[in-house]
Amino acid sequence: MSEKIIFIMKEFVLFISKGFNTLSTSSRGKYLERTDDINELRREMLYEGFGSFRTDKENLMKDRKSISGDIGRAFSGISNLAVK
Repeated sequence: MSEKIIFIMKEFVLFISKGFNTLSTSSRGKYLERTDDINELRREMLYEGFGSFRTDKENLMKDRKSISGDIGRAFSGISNLAVK
């Protein structure tokens, strides 16, 4: 049980220290620092075509075809049940 308490205390101290670090950095006016995760997301969005209008339109058309096929199969299943 004491190991759990120590683990929780370590996590709490780490959380508080990160919070103070962020607060002190922002109070000095350094808002534009980017982490590796943010840089990766930025690269995906800007350079790999993620979220472009063309990609969105293509995905919308694929979804529409898929949905119409699903609806057609569902109605044919219902009509086959009604005939039996």
